[in-house]
Amino acid sequence: MRQHPRRLAIGNVLTVTERVASASDCALLVGIPLSASRFEEAFRRDSGYIARWRVDAGWTARQVSLAWGVYEHDVASTVRIAAERARSLGAGVFFDASLEEVELASSRFHVVTLLAHYYEGDGGLELGSEHVGSPQLAHHIGSEFDGVLDLCTCHSQAMADEIKRLVPRCLVAWNEQPASPRFRAKFYLKTLTLLTKQSYRYTDALFDLRKAFMEAVG
Repeated sequence: MRQHPRRLAIGNVLTVTERVASASDCALLVGIPLSASRFEEAFRRDSGYIARWRVDAGWTARQVSLAWGVYEHDVASTVRIAAERARSLGAGVFFDASLEEVELASSRFHVVTLLAHYYEGDGGLELGSEHVGSPQLAHHIGSEFDGVLDLCTCHSQAMADEIKRLVPRCLVAWNEQPASPRFRAKFYLKTLTLLTKQSYRYTDALFDLRKAFMEAVG
């Protein structure tokens, strides 16, 4: 197993000892809508990622079924399949994730991954109908959490820095750029697959996969 330098391009400096992880050490919490009913609820709201997508795409409230068909094809089906395969590898998977499940996952798993939409207003996340800011998220993670928090969401550096301050023993991985839920779900599954084949720390697996991806695309 290659040991990478301990400064993460997708996170910050490691201040705790990260251990080798298996797929069963990992939990995936999916905050984006993956069912027609959850999508319709988000579609009809006045704010949030799906509501903004509706406005940007020019959908009307009466076109929710048509819009769901597009979203199901482009996003939801891929995320569901990747999550179910991750579960088959031994990971804990939480659909329609809530703050209570963030707390549960943080108490049981060493690596907690949040796949959620980013709320541009003040850098919070959308978990279902909840808009979750950094202090609220950190509170439910718990100040003693000493594992890895992987924020699979857009522009999450500010949130990562705040969580690191509030949960100092936690290692946080984050994204500077927009994060496609479809791509990140596939990338997460590849990460877990790698953990099942070799002895890896979770962040080393991220590094190796990202390096392989960058080399593949030139």
